[in-house]
Amino acid sequence: MSGILTLPRVTLFIPLNSHAAAAAAFRTCALVFLLLVVLTSSLTYGGIPEGSLSGVVTDSATGRPLESTNVFLSNTLRGAVTDKNGRYILTAVQPGVYQLVASHVGYEHVAVRIEIAGGDSVVCNFELAPRAVRAQEVEVVAEAPVRWRRDLSEFRREFIGSGEFAGDCGLLNPEVLSFRWDDATGIFHASTDSTLRVKNNALGYVLSVTLDSFTWDPGTEAVGFKIYVHFEALLPQKEGDSARWARNRKIAYRGSERHFLRALVKGTLNSEGFFVSDAQGVSFGSKAHKVLLIQPDGIRLLAYDSILRIDFGGETRLRRNYVKLAQGLVHIRPDGSLVEQEEFLIDPSSDWARHRVARMLPLEFQSE
Repeated sequence: MSGILTLPRVTLFIPLNSHAAAAAAFRTCALVFLLLVVLTSSLTYGGIPEGSLSGVVTDSATGRPLESTNVFLSNTLRGAVTDKNGRYILTAVQPGVYQLVASHVGYEHVAVRIEIAGGDSVVCNFELAPRAVRAQEVEVVAEAPVRWRRDLSEFRREFIGSGEFAGDCGLLNPEVLSFRWDDATGIFHASTDSTLRVKNNALGYVLSVTLDSFTWDPGTEAVGFKIYVHFEALLPQKEGDSARWARNRKIAYRGSERHFLRALVKGTLNSEGFFVSDAQGVSFGSKAHKVLLIQPDGIRLLAYDSILRIDFGGETRLRRNYVKLAQGLVHIRPDGSLVEQEEFLIDPSSDWARHRVARMLPLEFQSE
């Protein structure tokens, strides 16, 4: 099977809802931490033939090929750079559903949902629109360096997160970032015209981040960002690096949102250390089957119109999370990936809300 898809000149994603709307959907006393990392990709395995992706990236205004464009499957280790003719190719792609992203300095990035079945060869062409310089960005550049460094410190804390791995994460090119404070709302915004690179020495990856949006409200502690990430595995520099990374990756995975969703689909929540209840800690008991429904196509429907409390006791200390499903439900694929990641709202007091980019792992990672 093969297919050809030429993308329009604009991105295909709907912007995030406002902070106020997200907060109201959860609860008035604790605003929502929304980590929209576009984890909607899913992988399937088990001897199914691999597929491939190829295409051409051009300037939408002139039609000329765009060399050195980064094209990658978001949240994976799979990526390529276009040649002088604007061509790219990704081979040995595992069957699954992905976000395919094209990103070039000076142009608006484009992302599209791609489904690869066994043995597929899909052609996907991109037309990227030149990025207009916004007046607010010119103003930011003119700001005093002291203000920019202070804003950078705020961004790093809220973007990288906290926890045992945050101190081992560094921004390799922070100079590409611009910051802006909204005078009317007091909300902090970060943007970049380039790819932000983050080195995680604790997990052994370099993350190339295409930043779609980033906001932080210091008054409510509400953080929202939407990013597309291409992972590159670091090469060991000294004895023990590989073992340390393998150990830390398992630590990062255990008790994570991805671990929870995969255990939920497999029906192994209790054996893997998770306990799900309502906000008061009352187990669903015999009503559990009404919370997670299995559809004929294998998709799981998680439906609950109040707050879910998700405890992980697989460690020496209890790790607690509070989650609200914005529309009262989310769909979960058989591999444990969310169809509507933006509908899975995490309270800022939750353990999951602390770690953010510092604990991110590529979709290829398997705990077993």
